[in-house]
Amino acid sequence: MDFGSLNFGDLMARAQSLASQVGAMKETLTNSTFSGSDADGAVEISMNGKYEPISVKCDPELFGEEEAEILEKLILSALEQVTQKVREAEVQGKQELGSSLGLPPGMMNQFPGL
Repeated sequence: MDFGSLNFGDLMARAQSLASQVGAMKETLTNSTFSGSDADGAVEISMNGKYEPISVKCDPELFGEEEAEILEKLILSALEQVTQKVREAEVQGKQELGSSLGLPPGMMNQFPGL
């Protein structure tokens, strides 16, 4: 590679543009809703781009109207709980990794991809 031909101003501009595009993509994902269901469509779960469960729908014809509502609430509650546990484990893991590397507390939070 010929380093003499590198224009660092252009390189920095491209890096800033890329960072801006990544930020816009993350914002779009965060504000999006995603849904998935089992093969028969009996249960459908929706979550946002931050992996937070939003809703659960159970087919009332399969489960009964009242039972479907109860199942929806129970499943959504379980999903919210497990999501919180994953987030807590992630924070704990970052803290332990940072500590093992001799970094000050909270330093690992500066690395959003980890």
